[in-house]
Amino acid sequence: MKNMVSNRLNKSFKKTVHFNPLLSGLFALFFVIVFCILQLQLSLFVATIIFCIISVLCILILLRLPRRGSDYFDPGMLFLIFTIMGTAPIGIMLLLKLPIVITGVRYSLFPKIIFLHLILITSFTFFYYLINFKRKIVISNHTPPIWHTNTWIWMAISLTLALFAIQILSDMLLTRQAGSNSEISRIFNTRIGVYGQQFLIHLGNIKGYATLFAVGTIVSRAQTLKQAYLRLAVCSLLLGIIGFGIFSSRGAALGILLSTICYVNITRWDGTFISGRIFILLMLLGVAATGILDLLESFFINGTIPNKYDIAMLFILDFGIFKNAAVVVDWVAQGIVNLRNGENYLTAIKALMPKQVRGDLPLLANWYISEVSKQQGVDYVAQGQGFGFSTVAEGYLNWRTFGVFIQGVVLAVLASVVRFVKVSKKMRFLSPFIFSTAIGVSYILIRGDTMGIMTRLKNYFLDVIFIVIVVTVIDTAIKGKRKY
Repeated sequence: MKNMVSNRLNKSFKKTVHFNPLLSGLFALFFVIVFCILQLQLSLFVATIIFCIISVLCILILLRLPRRGSDYFDPGMLFLIFTIMGTAPIGIMLLLKLPIVITGVRYSLFPKIIFLHLILITSFTFFYYLINFKRKIVISNHTPPIWHTNTWIWMAISLTLALFAIQILSDMLLTRQAGSNSEISRIFNTRIGVYGQQFLIHLGNIKGYATLFAVGTIVSRAQTLKQAYLRLAVCSLLLGIIGFGIFSSRGAALGILLSTICYVNITRWDGTFISGRIFILLMLLGVAATGILDLLESFFINGTIPNKYDIAMLFILDFGIFKNAAVVVDWVAQGIVNLRNGENYLTAIKALMPKQVRGDLPLLANWYISEVSKQQGVDYVAQGQGFGFSTVAEGYLNWRTFGVFIQGVVLAVLASVVRFVKVSKKMRFLSPFIFSTAIGVSYILIRGDTMGIMTRLKNYFLDVIFIVIVVTVIDTAIKGKRKY
């Protein structure tokens, strides 16, 4: 009944809203380009209003892409929503005179940073739609047994125990007791060599994927949606408590939650697992929950009582990324750093080769830490602290405003690779495994450089294919024994 009502609402929406997605995207792109060519100086109010209006238009455009049912878990859509949630609230809060401070950055730069994010999402939306609007969704009633096999559950348990055993024996079980995230990162990078790091990283990734697929198997076996929701909530909460309580991972529960929904949307419910309202609620609660956990951690460990500034930050997705973009744009404007002219894209291609062949490559996040350390006179590198890196900052470092436009095109291509896995007939067997893990790239697109994104995609594909092969072999062997 709910699906019938949802379908009727979707049909009535399409009847009342008449617009061509390509022409609308082209119009938005033309509008933004004209502003750039005329070099108009926008006020904070105008920049924020334009950003909000075109953001809604971009969402409407991507909603017209082919999809299963009410499936909103599209890498392009998620990237768009994450970018909006990290930008629009800042403009609104600045207009309301709420306390937002970016050390060393001129207030007059804020409208420009908001407009640069507008350029990013506009170019991204147009080219992402252009690449994907003709690709049809594969519909098939055949369900490969490996999607729901018990082996995933046993594999997750076995790999978890094996990883803990190896970490304990090598003195690398880095929990909250080892210190802050920065201290844990420093210990991990200095206590063992490159091969040891790579082994533990890949084993940890594979264990995480097996856990995700095990939860997906448990949820997809539910007889009703209510049972599935209950199973998903219990599993996500349990894993979230373990991740946050022991390993200080604030995003563990949300990551399992979103990835599992992607998994069961493909393997069982064919895009109808959650409605649009629940999707929006998950996005809002996810952002707020991450910030609340941060505040609780500061309160119970350091005794820090949240102030108005801390409460205001709860409504912004990763304020540090907006700050990062503002700082880098300011550096370029003052001539403190030189433009890279696309050098980072060549570095990203090299990153696809094994580390033993291409050696260490400079992440822009590491470059940023070094520059901040120089500017502020604090050695963040020695402290082991790490920052994300704004995709707007990467584009601006290349060719200023035009570089941000190009960055949107690059991200549209990378997000389309992830979407291809979900909709391609040739990839259907692997689609729930690769897509449910790679969907996390939607968030990394806004807070990681191109090299880091491509490295993650490569690891997703290799690690997931490896564990799927292992589970397929085990399942085949078990079935062979049962015959005899």
